[in-house]
Amino acid sequence: MEKNLVIDAYNTFFSSIHVAHSQGQKEFMVGSEIYDYWKHIVIQSWLARIQADEYKRVIIAYDNKDGYFRHDIYPAYKANRKKARQDSGIDFEEFLPILNDFIGELKEAFPMFHHLRVKKAEADDIAAILAKTFSANGELTRIITSDKDYIQLLQHPNIEIIEPIRKKKRTSLNPKKELKIKCVMGDKGDNIFAIKPRCGIKTAQKLVESGEIDELMLKFYESPESLTEENLQIARRMQLNTELIS
Repeated sequence: MEKNLVIDAYNTFFSSIHVAHSQGQKEFMVGSEIYDYWKHIVIQSWLARIQADEYKRVIIAYDNKDGYFRHDIYPAYKANRKKARQDSGIDFEEFLPILNDFIGELKEAFPMFHHLRVKKAEADDIAAILAKTFSANGELTRIITSDKDYIQLLQHPNIEIIEPIRKKKRTSLNPKKELKIKCVMGDKGDNIFAIKPRCGIKTAQKLVESGEIDELMLKFYESPESLTEENLQIARRMQLNTELIS
């Protein structure tokens, strides 16, 4: 079976800078030492996976720089990321220009790989389309990312997900169910709210496993006039969350 490797570039960049920053503080690194260590982590994590097997294609997927189509649907998408960065202890105003220069260096160092950036798309959108296309052609795709949003892809055959730092293979007994539960709960990291207040993991599981959410959405699409205003708002939120998370 032919194999493809897809790397979520920004996911590895940001997960690695947090590791480098934390380790750098422990070892009293300063300035450029931390960034050099960060580059080392990124390159080693990529090469370790690339050299572990023979791949038909190696694809580096990048988020679009000028916003995503999800912003058109929901302007508050990821609006909380700025505060999270401020609270991280990392100087992102200093880091981001270094990151942009590093991307150029990577493209020069690895011209044999496919570096993809698509207008309005995030890396997971690119990876999803490629992985499903390769899967349909009977090819295996390994995706390097720690982003849990990718787990939904495991409902398709011939797709694997490997975490870049921990090198752990992600698994799921029921990817479709996990996806639906996440849509009910929302995603705090992306500023996507739950479909109703006080809806944690237990409530979300109950709504999904009982079939209550499926019944609600069926009524929403077939006879919305039969719903109370409260249930109508819940269904609209579920519809939005599904568009944003799926």
